[in-house]
Amino acid sequence: MRTYLYALLFACCCLLPFTAVYAQKAEKLLQTANAHFDNYNYTQAIATYRDILLLDNLLEAKIKLAECYRLTADFAQAEYWYKQIMPLVADPVYKLRYGQVLQSTGRYAEARVLFAEYARLDPWGEQLVRGCDLAMGTLSQPNADHQIVPLMINTAGSDFGAIRYANGIIFCSDRRNTPDQAGAASLNLGGNYLDLYYSARLFEGYEEPQKLKGKINSAYNDGPANASPDGTILYFTRNVNYKKEGGGIKLGIFESRSQADGKWGDGTAFQHNNTAYSLAHPTLSADGQNLYFVSDMPGGFGGTDLYICTKIDTFWSQPINLGATVNTPGNEMFPFLHPDGTLYFASDGLPGLGGLDIFQTQRTAGRWAMPRNMGSPINSFRDDFGLTLTDTKADGYFASNRSGGFGSDDLYYLRILSLQPNIDAPVITFTRSDLEQNNVINERLNMAPLRFKAGEWTLLTEMQFELDKVVKFMNNTPYLNIELAAHTDSRGDDYVNLEISQKRADAALQYIYRQGIQPARMKAVGYGETQPIEGCYNDNPCPDELYDRNNRLEVRITEIGGTTITPPPYLSPAPYLPPPPPDTLALDSLSMLLMPDTLAVNPLDTLPALQFKIFIGPYKEINNTLYFTFAELNTPMDMQNTDKGMMVVLGPYATITEAEQYQQYARERGAKNSTINPYTNDGTLYAIPTKKLKKMGLQ
Repeated sequence: MRTYLYALLFACCCLLPFTAVYAQKAEKLLQTANAHFDNYNYTQAIATYRDILLLDNLLEAKIKLAECYRLTADFAQAEYWYKQIMPLVADPVYKLRYGQVLQSTGRYAEARVLFAEYARLDPWGEQLVRGCDLAMGTLSQPNADHQIVPLMINTAGSDFGAIRYANGIIFCSDRRNTPDQAGAASLNLGGNYLDLYYSARLFEGYEEPQKLKGKINSAYNDGPANASPDGTILYFTRNVNYKKEGGGIKLGIFESRSQADGKWGDGTAFQHNNTAYSLAHPTLSADGQNLYFVSDMPGGFGGTDLYICTKIDTFWSQPINLGATVNTPGNEMFPFLHPDGTLYFASDGLPGLGGLDIFQTQRTAGRWAMPRNMGSPINSFRDDFGLTLTDTKADGYFASNRSGGFGSDDLYYLRILSLQPNIDAPVITFTRSDLEQNNVINERLNMAPLRFKAGEWTLLTEMQFELDKVVKFMNNTPYLNIELAAHTDSRGDDYVNLEISQKRADAALQYIYRQGIQPARMKAVGYGETQPIEGCYNDNPCPDELYDRNNRLEVRITEIGGTTITPPPYLSPAPYLPPPPPDTLALDSLSMLLMPDTLAVNPLDTLPALQFKIFIGPYKEINNTLYFTFAELNTPMDMQNTDKGMMVVLGPYATITEAEQYQQYARERGAKNSTINPYTNDGTLYAIPTKKLKKMGLQ
């Protein structure tokens, strides 16, 4: 035995120097890997971080591996490494990023749990939760009017940023590495460098893409681009190495002019390019006087925001942020301004299907409307971006890294059918007598209730989808005119409610008008609180759910073929009557025991001091994963072995309300079965169950 102990001691002593050597080597490799990471060279960084983990179990290497795989859209590997680090890190940002990875694989229910936890610290999490809810609902249902086809010129590399130009398209691609790039420092994400290409459109497809001629393509990344209205200038994105100026590797906007020989001149730097931050993805207004772009400059709302500059003589004004309605704590990218004023862009911060989704918005009276998610099939649970449309909006292009493509990012052709009346779609018909009985058609169009937030008139994304049903209906029935009737509940000032309802009706009319319906066929009327459907009046309060029913938007038929429809007269509903109070004489025997002297005694006064515990389960066994699932709630937790199985016990809590709050948190983390039980302060289970105590008024 002694010989064995000596041998073991010798082995440990010999091992210590080797362990130190491995640790030193791992630390040196970590510096190299982090340099690759900081230079966006994620492919090299991944290989180096994996080498580090063969030498030492460094948490930083695991974290950076998860980040690298997320940033290169390898979501299977990203999910694996985020799952490894989640029990080891306290920073809530990793819950956010893990949720984004799960969302990008279509696992919305699991992502929703993580976003809900993140929302306790950052209100942005509530937006992401709503995105998961929408993704599990109507948002992910493909719009049959939108047809998409991948372009056959796509490669296994990255192809995106298509714009119509001449008789074809200009786009950017990393399809091959050229000799003039061979010695360049790594400024990309690990593949080849982006160049700008042109492909002529043929009857049967597209010509083999050719690089733009001239000096517009550099040794680094070039693209995407946007053309001036006359097609003589390209504004495009290019990598800039500011190391000599004391900065780093950034993105900048450049301007290139076409020359008489068909070549493009070398790029001239945009006046607001900066060594401290990036500018990218330029797009021009139809008159060429406004330039929209992306930047991560200080003072924004998140990762990258959308900005606008106005041309003044030969100079551009200072950049102006588009504001919090459009920009989020996430990333807004790839703007495209249609000639009709509609701004299309990609965002991973607004409610969507996952990754980057494409949204649209318009500015009215100097304010941007709430962006509308364009839904499936344009959007998927992967990255969808770079949408451009023709002047008629009948077709266009966008890019996506969704499954089923040729490689990384692929170009897709989009055709939109709903802009013209669909003669094959079933038409909802009405008779005059039918409409005189009820000219409100929301239910007949299968529309969900259109509910505004209290005091607001902004159209939410889900409301826009419901109004799309009105657009399609009106396209198919050009002989009908409508009224958009907005209503509020009776809470608040009467005059203010009237103003708010009118703004709501106007917002709905503006949205439908932007979809191509002539304004002469519509009118917007705000009725305030004058036409409730539930009897909630100023001097007659109601429960919240009845107030909410009064707070609505109705679509009413006003004319058929030029003949006015006379709606039925409005009849005020009877005032709401609250249910009668419970009969205090009809008390059960237990309540009588609590009040032996007089019925006037409050039964709550006779209760002892109570505390409440949450029981979750039962489980056959409680492993580490299950344990940490509830341990991250940062609340007292215990395990109890019962005759039904193992139970997770949370608490105690001083009130039922607090216990119910943590019960909800537990349910969001997957607790299917849970109960709240009352206990006295000495740990004895109390005889009256929690539900009974709540009925008695205990909170």
